Amino acid sequence: MSSLEEFRIQKDDLLAKFAAIEEKLKEQENEHNEVLYELERKQVVDKDRYVKDQCQNNMRNKKMQTATQEPKGGLFLSLGKILASIHKEEK
Repeated sequence: MSSLEEFRIQKDDLLAKFAAIEEKLKEQENEHNEVLYELERKQVVDKDRYVKDQCQNNMRNKKMQTATQEPKGGLFLSLGKILASIHKEEK
């Protein structure tokens, strides 16, 4: 009878250890999922920032090209011509 009681005690002890290990595994899985979520979130934010930066750089480059393609006198001369033509139309 004693060996049967010992077996039951060992069985209960092993089941308790197994339950503790399962609980620890679930906690680790939750932590892993949280880390994974944060990494994926950061990747999306970083990609969005990269795309915005590229768009801004492209716009800046286009503005620079436009500014360098202006006739002599640049933007001010062009504005002067526009204002002169408006003034002529008013007369």
